[in-house]
Amino acid sequence: GFQARAGEAGVALLLLERLLPLYRPDVVLYGSTLNDFGGNELAHANGQAKPRFLRIGDALDLVPPQVADRIRPIGSGPRAWVQRSAFYRAIQPRIFTLRARFADWQHRNLMGLMLEVYVKPEALEQLDWRLFAALVERMQRSASAAGARFFLFSHPEIGEVWPPYIEQVRRE
Repeated sequence: GFQARAGEAGVALLLLERLLPLYRPDVVLYGSTLNDFGGNELAHANGQAKPRFLRIGDALDLVPPQVADRIRPIGSGPRAWVQRSAFYRAIQPRIFTLRARFADWQHRNLMGLMLEVYVKPEALEQLDWRLFAALVERMQRSASAAGARFFLFSHPEIGEVWPPYIEQVRRE
């Protein structure tokens, strides 16, 4: 067996379809959290171009990442040296939270910091549930075509199990 981390359903689907023929598993488990639901239609995440899917009728259309759209190189220059420092790693959670506060809901969701879902459940209406369902259905079809059984499960978001987030949700 193997474990792959994908970050959102569209990327998970691409990874699944690439790895199924290599590993030929009997079972595929897709563990989903709240941040897998959003961001599927974003062309950029974490400063990088990324693949995305569009739902056209009942079909999914892959829009590959545009290499020219890359916002910043990974792991190079002075920024990379700062980000590898112990000081940066100590303050990184605060920077992460601050960035999320000013990001749009899709980027907050990808970062796993969409606490408004717990405070204002109507925020769930912003998610493209039909796109997510189409992505999961294709995962299931791909697994089945490769001879594997597919299981989808939901595991808790950090905000549901980490005491500082639980307290923040209670306060809000």
